[in-house]
Amino acid sequence: MFEKYIKTEQEDKIIEEDKIAEEDKIIEEDKIIEEDKIIEEKIVDTIKEIAEIDKEEIEVIKKVYDFPIPEYLLPWKNDDTLLIEYTSRLVNAGYDNIDLIASATVGEMVKKTGINEFLIKELIGNALQWSAFNFKTASSLYSSRSLLKKIPTMCNSLDKILNGGVEPRAITEFYGEFITGKTQICLQLAISATLPKELGGLDAKAIYIDTEGSFNPERLVQILSRWDIEPDRILDKIIVGRAFTSDIQIAMVDNMLEIIKEKDTKLLIIDSLTSNFRSEYMGKEAIYDRQQKLNKHIQQLSRIADIHDIAVVITNQVMSDMDQTNNVKPIGGNILAHGSTHRIECSKSQLKSSVRFAKIVASSSLPDAKASFEITKHGIEDV
Repeated sequence: MFEKYIKTEQEDKIIEEDKIAEEDKIIEEDKIIEEDKIIEEKIVDTIKEIAEIDKEEIEVIKKVYDFPIPEYLLPWKNDDTLLIEYTSRLVNAGYDNIDLIASATVGEMVKKTGINEFLIKELIGNALQWSAFNFKTASSLYSSRSLLKKIPTMCNSLDKILNGGVEPRAITEFYGEFITGKTQICLQLAISATLPKELGGLDAKAIYIDTEGSFNPERLVQILSRWDIEPDRILDKIIVGRAFTSDIQIAMVDNMLEIIKEKDTKLLIIDSLTSNFRSEYMGKEAIYDRQQKLNKHIQQLSRIADIHDIAVVITNQVMSDMDQTNNVKPIGGNILAHGSTHRIECSKSQLKSSVRFAKIVASSSLPDAKASFEITKHGIEDV
């Protein structure tokens, strides 16, 4: 009887110990679950923190792997660190197009990317082998150019002498004295490039660099009244930049590459090209520096026009021509004369204040011709 009691007591004790052990196990498991939860939350927070920190780096890496130049053309292809570092520098400097690299100068790329001269020379050489700047037949050039659409001025007399409008892959220069219609032509071209196709436009984007403070959105709205369209639809497609110095002007052209890639840009206007250069480089001793800088700027515009199939329109100021009485000549000398594809002189009628004339004085493809147009509240129109 006593042994039975002892046995029962031992069993109860074992049951109690098992119960306590089970409770301790549950407490331990709960503790582990809580610790795991805390660790998981810390991991999630860390991941979020890393993701936030590395967001820009991830975008850079993505751009690197989307880089349009074959990896085997990159001089640093065998170094994984440099592959990301140097290629991201090219991307950030705007050199993500094989033709842009092939057409760049060594000094320009070294300055913008910080990559050493030896590697840049090799990169440009490699890009030249695969770029669009290799030899082509005249037939293939003719075919590719025939697909490009000119931008009409929406003024019949002016479009007639321009053979349909301003030309892509070309620089068209309008020069003349103050109030001869240069800016009015530019504003109407900006509208023409952005108007819907059913209204005679290209339904594209236009970039307008204003160096003289002459860009006037109210004037654009006034001109747009001749079409049945909401002004905001057009104004939103004209990207405007104010360049107060020649350095800003050049930098804007560099920075517009990102806009061109993201948007369907067909027109670049600089009104005026020479204003900043003229005010910053005064006197005979500054002419050489001015012309050198202007030459680089013209080459910059020419490359953009060719590579991106853009029509570049520039306006230019004039100065008195000492060799001819009562006559003027455009600023920029031979640099600008050779850099412009088409040069049109704008002048004012002496008989009627609203009438202007546009005369082709130099062109690689257009014959000398003259047109008259009138400046009205609806822009430039036929007389």
